[in-house]
Amino acid sequence: MTVPEPWSPTIEALRTVQRFVFADPSLLTRALIYAQHYLRAELDAAGTAEDAMMPDAELGEVNDFFLSILEQLNGVETGVELAEEQYRQAQGWLLSRTGPFGSVEEMLGEDHPHR
Repeated sequence: MTVPEPWSPTIEALRTVQRFVFADPSLLTRALIYAQHYLRAELDAAGTAEDAMMPDAELGEVNDFFLSILEQLNGVETGVELAEEQYRQAQGWLLSRTGPFGSVEEMLGEDHPHR
């Protein structure tokens, strides 16, 4: 009897999903913001330090992921603290991009100065 190999997607499927995940920046941003609010509420509602461990760890991961996106949009090295204005501008830009978009150029729009 052979042991089945664990399932994994094809490289092309991974590329498709990678493009799809950022096809609607507004939706992705809102989902991350909602996740942060939910995890903060879970953390506040935790009765013990043990109950707080999981939401605290998950909130840290969500925050780090979102900050990494904002840092990269600002052209800042990961881990370098963003100024409040940089944070707000990048978040606002993401929220203003309601897709789905088929390409980065489409997401930027025809009037974008970097096209």
